[in-house]
Amino acid sequence: MLPKIFWSKPKIFIAKKMFNNKLLPCVEKGYKWYVYYYYLNPYNNKLQKFKETRGINRFKTVEDRTRSSKNLRNAVERFLLDYNPFEIKEKTILFNNLWSKPKIFIPNRYVNGKLQIDENEEWYVYYNFFNSNTNNLEFFKEKFIYQTENVSERIIALDTLRSSVEQKLVDGYNPFEEKKVFTMNEEEYIEYLKFKLAENSSKSYFSPLFKTTETENILSKCLKELNVIDKENKASKGFQSACNSFWIVSNYIKYRNVIYKPNISKKDFINHLNEKYYANISKKSRGTLSVAKSENNYLLEKLIKTYTHNIK
Repeated sequence: MLPKIFWSKPKIFIAKKMFNNKLLPCVEKGYKWYVYYYYLNPYNNKLQKFKETRGINRFKTVEDRTRSSKNLRNAVERFLLDYNPFEIKEKTILFNNLWSKPKIFIPNRYVNGKLQIDENEEWYVYYNFFNSNTNNLEFFKEKFIYQTENVSERIIALDTLRSSVEQKLVDGYNPFEEKKVFTMNEEEYIEYLKFKLAENSSKSYFSPLFKTTETENILSKCLKELNVIDKENKASKGFQSACNSFWIVSNYIKYRNVIYKPNISKKDFINHLNEKYYANISKKSRGTLSVAKSENNYLLEKLIKTYTHNIK
């Protein structure tokens, strides 16, 4: 999960000195004031302290320095709404002297005094690439197109996209190179589309529940064998009981790690049934299904054993 705290509210450090047995603000030489805040370091997942002075110590009275410090504090807070100090301050490391490591951008917004993830703004992966014609680094981004209301699922999918972009760059991709144009006849084009479809289903597939499209299809095949979904893949009589049997059998140790992703729950399974098979299982019964039938368990174990063996 993404940590709840990205950065702390900026505060003013006021240097103080004892005057007549009282600790009071001091603007004498060597007594430095500054604005400080903590920001989540993306490399070690810990909060790191930052300090800003920006000329506030030029003021020689407590009143002027206090006013200047408050202005700086407000400016830093506005800055943190749009910028990441790690992106501003760190040197860009280029791999192969050409590109920077792709990173994830997740938009945030300030709501009622708290920083929250903004699900409506654009999420994307970005990187810099060296333009040999201008001798400058240029900014590129890969748009994030997976849509879900679940923030955790979005982050997982976005990280998958980041890994894919990085692998593309490692393999020699150059965004400045002209794309080669190929011509193909109708038969070649049909074969090309089939190839791309197979490639996308195996490499770009994302599900919060199943590991691959093949393992997701195991459920679909089993439900068809039990005749509990219609031609339009909608749930029909006996659907819940059959699904409960599938959940029980598929969670046997020898099958679970093949079919499902880690740490999924029965609620995740039921969400999938509602979305794909229009099961319409109410929220009140979320986490439960109709009683499984022993004959279904027996048949499903035979089917799952066959299907999982074929994908290993």
